[in-house]
Parts: sequence; structure tokens; C-alpha cells
Amino acid sequence: MYEQIWTDLAIEMNKKPSEPGTVYLIGRTSDYAWHHQATTHPSFEYLYTGFAQTRIIHATTTHNLAPRIESALAAQEKVSTVHYVDWEDCLVGGNEYTDLQVTALLEKNGRYLKSESHDSFRIHSYAEIDLNRPWTFYEHLEPVTVDYDGGISVHGFALGLGKEQLSLNQQFDLDQERRLWIVILWQTAFDLEAVYSISLRLHSPEGGMVYQQDTVLENSASFPTNRWKADELVETLHFLDLPSELPPGNYELRLMLYDFETLKPAVELGVWEPETVLTSLQLSVGR
Repeated sequence: MYEQIWTDLAIEMNKKPSEPGTVYLIGRTSDYAWHHQATTHPSFEYLYTGFAQTRIIHATTTHNLAPRIESALAAQEKVSTVHYVDWEDCLVGGNEYTDLQVTALLEKNGRYLKSESHDSFRIHSYAEIDLNRPWTFYEHLEPVTVDYDGGISVHGFALGLGKEQLSLNQQFDLDQERRLWIVILWQTAFDLEAVYSISLRLHSPEGGMVYQQDTVLENSASFPTNRWKADELVETLHFLDLPSELPPGNYELRLMLYDFETLKPAVELGVWEPETVLTSLQLSVGR
């Protein structure tokens, strides 16, 4: 199956014309160590006889993903349009989280055009790519500190929608068709043994939880918290997709940290509450 998808891609790519300033960004899905720096694939290289510009990057882990993409694009003489090949994860064991990062970065630094679907992959297209700005998700972190009783601390947040970074305490309109991104800066103590997860939750004005999204915390090398280096600052990136059926109104976005194995929540020292309010969200009418 892994080799077949590259064959399918080569056949499709052979139909694509060469266009000035256009490049196809293709991610490798293999976990083999020697693939991490690879920029070609034998099956694809043998079967692809087309003229469209292509660049292959390793896209299984998220380590230094933004600068890798920026570097791959900067190596081209000129880039204005990027097509990203997003493999079907259920077929090839790909990384959905990495695909979210790549597409969010391209949307932040360009303009989304369209997506086309094939049997084993999709191609997302972006125009007006800007390589003159830093390829990061945020300009600054909000200086927020939360010390938990489990030997882990938060030292800042950044919230945003697409290209726009939002103030931590800013109330804003959120289009339900768009994805909210959240960067959190963490630090762990010595001898931390717990594997922590976070729960991002929406609460109504009455205080009831109306939506939640949970994920295991991993660093840029995909290591859980019990494998993080003590005192090292770690940034994690999360995406919050609000359901379309969520009614308009005012909500609070809250963070809860808990032990993945025991499900026991960690609590903030001095506050002793499991949930921390990050910001307020105001969902627009008719979105």
C-alpha cells in the first residue's frame, strides 16, 4: 500500500502542467530514521516524468516543521502558489496532526484556494505565498503562569484564527467554519513520570460544558511529558474545531490538565481548581 500510493501520486502528477511560481509540497509518511532528511522517493522518482515542480519533506513528526517547509519553498527560484499533498492517514498511517500544522501554516502565509480529492490523497492549494515573514504561528506569547501540583507549569499562551493572533483576554467573533489555533508554553520539573493530557473546553454563560477536545501532550519530537527534559521549555500547538451545531452566544474557553493513565486532574497551586480560564469567545449569529 505504501508504495502504491506513490505510484498513484506519480500518475496524477504526470498530468499537471509546469507553471511559473508553482510547487507541489509532498510529505513522506515513513517513520524510518534515514527518511527524515530524504527529499526523494524511489517509486515516485522512477515513475514521475512530468514537469511540475515538486518538493518532498519528511512529515511524520512535527519537529521543526515550519522552518523545514519555509526552507523547502525558499530553495525554489520563485514561489507564489503551493499545492500540498495530504495523504489519507487511514491508508498509510500518516500523521493528521502534522497535516493540520502544514495546512494551517500555508493558510497563515498564503490564501486558500481549493482542495481536490483522490483515492489515497488530497491536494490543497494556496496562492499568494509570503516568504518575507517568519513562518510561526504567533508573534508573542501572553505572559500567563500556571503552576500545577503534578510538577508541570504553563508559562504562556497564544491564540489565533488563521493569520490573526488574538489577545488572551480579548472577546472576539469566531466563525464556526474556521479552526482556532492555540500555542501553550510548558515546563516540567525533574523526575516527572506522568503522561499528561489536556482538555480544551467550552463553557456556556451558565457554566455548563458544551464542548471539549482532549489530546495527549507531546513535544516537537512527539515525546509525551514523561520523556521531556527537566526545565526545558516546550511549545505545543493545538487546534480547536467547533461543531457547526453549536448555537451563537458567549462562551469561556478553559484548559484542564490530567494524568492520561489515571484520568486524575492536576490542580493549580494556590487555587486548587482543575480548570483554568483562557479567554472568552463570542460566536457570531448565522455562522
